[in-house]
Amino acid sequence: MIRSIIVEDDLRHAARLARLLENHDEGIEVMKICPDVESAEAAITSLAPELVFLDIELDTSTGFDLLKKLEIIDFDVIFTTNHINRYIRDIRICGLTYLPKPVDSGELDEALLKFKKKNGYGTRKEQVLSLRENLSAKNPGLRNIWINDSKNNWIPVEAGNIVYCISKNQYTHFFIQEDNIEKLTIMHELGLNKEKDGTVRWISSKGIGEWEDILEHYGFCRVHNSAIVNPLHVLRYTKEDGDILHLSCGLSLPMSRERKKKFLALAGLR
Repeated sequence: MIRSIIVEDDLRHAARLARLLENHDEGIEVMKICPDVESAEAAITSLAPELVFLDIELDTSTGFDLLKKLEIIDFDVIFTTNHINRYIRDIRICGLTYLPKPVDSGELDEALLKFKKKNGYGTRKEQVLSLRENLSAKNPGLRNIWINDSKNNWIPVEAGNIVYCISKNQYTHFFIQEDNIEKLTIMHELGLNKEKDGTVRWISSKGIGEWEDILEHYGFCRVHNSAIVNPLHVLRYTKEDGDILHLSCGLSLPMSRERKKKFLALAGLR
């Protein structure tokens, strides 16, 4: 039996979600329904749930206010929301799950399956902690982006350390300049080694279109159909043999005419 609490200020949505969970095959115990941050903080501290269904927008606060108040986060979170808002990218960038309200039984099934199948490197509790840190980070380059592979391993990478991404066979190849010894050790244990240009390649099972939507929020730019670059790692831009971007790792990437104007505006170039 999975111990859970619901943090929701709308009693109709809370009751609907509770019914779906209590009738679910996975066996979900709803220990408490909390309408606000204060009662949720007390319930989490006393009941130690494994899973918290957390409404993003509460009456006078947000679910993120709750995460910021807690000294210890030892649970997974599935967020719920009435509508798409500015926090969704922050949730997705950490590899976490959200459900639109009213909660659909099929989407709930998928979310619970992700909760139970998390078995690779990088726990979802770490991802929740990372989300809390990201929300407090003023510099977007210091925020962690969690990248998944086909084996359900997740690793956190500071946005500023991602040099570029390439699309290959429906996967996205990230090329990362990483100097943190602990993270390099983890990458090595996962079978990753440095490329000739000094970057580490990490292959995500998400397509480049999905990553473009996430990474744009962090200042990245798609420069042609199969590549996204971090403008912070663009050293030079030349026009002699087409529009070419020269990156900090030594690689040169072509830029398509259709995407040139957007990149130059983002990078402050002409």
